[in-house]
Amino acid sequence: MNILFLLQPGQQTRLIFRDMIRGAERLGHRVMTLELLPIERMYQRAAAQRQELCNDMSELVSSFIKQNHVRLSVGMWANGLSAFSAVQREGGPVSFYDAIGEPHALIWLDAPHKAHEGGVREHLSGTIFRGPMLYHYTNNAGTAREMTELYGWPNVADLPWGVDPDAFTPYGNVNKEFDIVFCGGGNGGGDTNPTPLMLEEVSKDEPDVERIRHDLAERLIPRLEQIVARVAAPQQAALRQVCMLMRQSQLERRDTPLLDRLEGVARQDGGLAGAVQALKRDPVLYSELAFALRSIEHFQRAFVVTYLARYFKVATYGAMDLKDWGCKAVRLGPVEHEQQARVYSRGRIGLSIMRHEDEIGVHLKPFEITACGLACLCGRRPGLDELFEDDREIVSFASPLEARLKAERLLREPDRLREISAAGRVRTLSRHTWAQRMESLIRFVGARSGRW
Repeated sequence: MNILFLLQPGQQTRLIFRDMIRGAERLGHRVMTLELLPIERMYQRAAAQRQELCNDMSELVSSFIKQNHVRLSVGMWANGLSAFSAVQREGGPVSFYDAIGEPHALIWLDAPHKAHEGGVREHLSGTIFRGPMLYHYTNNAGTAREMTELYGWPNVADLPWGVDPDAFTPYGNVNKEFDIVFCGGGNGGGDTNPTPLMLEEVSKDEPDVERIRHDLAERLIPRLEQIVARVAAPQQAALRQVCMLMRQSQLERRDTPLLDRLEGVARQDGGLAGAVQALKRDPVLYSELAFALRSIEHFQRAFVVTYLARYFKVATYGAMDLKDWGCKAVRLGPVEHEQQARVYSRGRIGLSIMRHEDEIGVHLKPFEITACGLACLCGRRPGLDELFEDDREIVSFASPLEARLKAERLLREPDRLREISAAGRVRTLSRHTWAQRMESLIRFVGARSGRW
């Protein structure tokens, strides 16, 4: 099959997308790539003629797709939509791909309301994203349900992320100088600056994380009031009740998808059903509430790393800066995508903690860590058990203390550490490569479109 990948500008995410492209190549598909950066530069240089240029570029790419018998195009986030002209139809604008009748897959490495720095939030429930030729790929059922039920997107695949086994592979003859290695994210965003309470708790042998979460929930009230103020005065009382109930549910059931909890509020109190429906109809307001509620959990990454660094030799890489936490971890700084495996190989354990930007599903790191041949110590989340067997292929934890105790045991029992490292790598290479994910995505598009 001929597949056209639309390669976005950038750094880490661009290289992750290249890993996905290699996955499609391994399946034997004929892969073509189109660089989007020169197109965007052209639009910027001639801003006054952007629409005319976009129309011409759309005509050129449409001709290329037809003449080269491209069966599927793939892009990261909405980059493949914004590069080409939408077409006005009865009922609203449709995407370039719906206009030419050719399928296009959108990889949502970030949830839609967060992608493009929030720049597409207002358009998510519009006609362009709902087109039948668009096929959306996200990594968990919770976000997938938001896509289908809040935005009305008809074709959504929830598949786990994967890994390129050539990019993430064990390195021999590397000194194991660290007990634990942790990736501190691409841009370092999303981590909470420490409060006095956080610094107090992180200094304890048995920190009370729930005390911190409840404190953050109290601090959240003014932000929730700002959300309430966004709606008309007659609707504010009901929305305020919904926000406060959702705040409580975040404390009690953070691992339940937010949309499920929101609908539970309406079932619990029928008088709030109207406010719940209003939230579901407004992607911007819904996403602001989601950001606010999930921010209660944003301290977890920095807290766990700082706590573990009191007991182990920990290294972090990436833009994450923990100096305000007084963290004792060795900061290695930014690391190129191609060098991450070498950095992981300097440790005995790879640590994975999600940012809590959603409630279920697993990010890239457990696959990358295990592919590198390290035992992965991973924050426990719904969906993890479907991907790895706990305590055999991966080791999970639900609290900083549990993470510390499990890390101590792994380091104390080198045979067990080697067994888990080996089993995790076998599982990832056999079940979690980008080739397997691309195969599933292509099968999904073929089944939905009836094209193959």
